[in-house]
Amino acid sequence: MTITCPHCRASFDAEGIIAREAETLARQQMEKEYADKLAAARSEARKNFEREFEREREQIRKDLLAEHETGNARQLAELKALKQRQTEDKAELDKLLSELLQANKDKEKAETEARKKLILERDTIRKEAKAEAAEAGRLRLLELEKQLSDTKTALETAKQKAEQGSMQTQGEVLELDIEARLKAAFPADEIAEVRKGAFGADVLQYIEKNIRADEAGLIVWECKNAKWNGEWLSKLKSDTADKHGDAGILVSVNMPESYGDFFQTAGNIYVVKPKLAETVAALIRGAVIDVARANEGQKNSADKAVQLYNYMTGNDFRGRINNIVDYIRTMKEDIDKQRKSMTRFFNKQEEALRLTAEQFVGMYGKFEAIGQQEFPQLPILDNE
Repeated sequence: MTITCPHCRASFDAEGIIAREAETLARQQMEKEYADKLAAARSEARKNFEREFEREREQIRKDLLAEHETGNARQLAELKALKQRQTEDKAELDKLLSELLQANKDKEKAETEARKKLILERDTIRKEAKAEAAEAGRLRLLELEKQLSDTKTALETAKQKAEQGSMQTQGEVLELDIEARLKAAFPADEIAEVRKGAFGADVLQYIEKNIRADEAGLIVWECKNAKWNGEWLSKLKSDTADKHGDAGILVSVNMPESYGDFFQTAGNIYVVKPKLAETVAALIRGAVIDVARANEGQKNSADKAVQLYNYMTGNDFRGRINNIVDYIRTMKEDIDKQRKSMTRFFNKQEEALRLTAEQFVGMYGKFEAIGQQEFPQLPILDNE
């Protein structure tokens, strides 16, 4: 744990200071106890030795005075005994000193063990503190990850709801768009919207009805902006037959990958992407007009009408439509590539600008944290 002085801003390691103070106090206490014991032992040994030595000397003096007359042999024996006692006293003193040395070694060993214990306790405290901090950090990280996961899930749910929207509204928007485009592309035709809720298709295109007594033909339109459903084709085929239409066109935002952008099914039923609606309508409309004119010019020549109808439903007519669709698709892909390239360029520039701003904001926050005060707000921070 680090403590910062509020006056000089200097930082101190509180744990290290406490550990060193505890170690110093323990060492001083043990040294004092050892010094006291050693001084007491030495003083006691010296006193005992002096008392014993004085006693022995006094006894010898008395004995020598009392036995002076016994002769030199007695004196020699006493001196020998005295020397023996002195030797024993010296041995006892050496033993005491050895014990004191051993006590000193024990003291040093105890100090070493105490120092090791303090170090181990300090390391244990540090490890426990680190473990607690790591666990708290791990739990906080898990909490943030859970919040991020919940946020992503909520965003995905909101995105799906926004993309899905109302199926009916999406279909109506596409239907209105196709209706407006057909009216603009073919002013000679009557473009009739099927009333909402009525049984049948979405839009009916009566070819050349605005410029002639009887229309040349009828194209039945169905508009879908939802996940692909193969049953749409069967319904459009049935609606086309009920309306006595010459062809049925299904405009769908989503199509099977094998269909591409245009596909012709059996029974004069066509599937196209919205971008090709006018193109396919113009081709089918032209074929229907040719059949109608042939029927008017040669009403008694059924074979001619059959030939024209067969041509419109044959592979040659389908191939021509496919070629036109492929050409339009190629042009559209080139435009999309150029648009995507420019979009990537602008997105890259915006991302670089965003990262630069984030780095600057982070650096500015560090300055505020170090200075312990709030710096003047900058315009770039307001934009963030």
